[in-house]
Amino acid sequence: MFCRSLVQLASLFIVASACHFVCAAAPASPTSSVEVANQFFVAMQAKDVDGLVKLTAPTKGLPDGAVKQTYEQMLSRATPVAKTETVAHLQTDIAAVVVFREHKRTALARIDLDPMYMVKRDGKWLVLHKLTKYGTKNQDLTEAELASFEKLGAWLKEQKPKLVEILKDSP
Repeated sequence: MFCRSLVQLASLFIVASACHFVCAAAPASPTSSVEVANQFFVAMQAKDVDGLVKLTAPTKGLPDGAVKQTYEQMLSRATPVAKTETVAHLQTDIAAVVVFREHKRTALARIDLDPMYMVKRDGKWLVLHKLTKYGTKNQDLTEAELASFEKLGAWLKEQKPKLVEILKDSP
């Protein structure tokens, strides 16, 4: 009986160890709005239009391919960015705003902070089409999501000057 229990215990240990190894080796799906924002920035740097489209919330009233075309145009006009960093965020159950700072390769006289608005759909955070704005006619948002974005927008309006003040002496 004791020997059989040891064999069962050893088998469980091997299975558990294998599961831990496989689970640890597999890339984790982003679970927060900040993680999705970071994925978005990586796709921007790589000029991965398809990756950007996959991270974008569904739209309404746009022809097929319009979101992809928007990103292609945006990437063709984008100035080189040395680094993009998240400086603040606020996330509710259904909406989020991630505030980011782009460090351009040229010196800027002012700190440039921009919002990235996101909505949670089917457990996944997705960037809104026109990522720095919410409530545009082609964003497919519910009343509850719009109300949440209004609160997030008010928070951002209050926090942005404070963030600029805090960051003014940072490189």
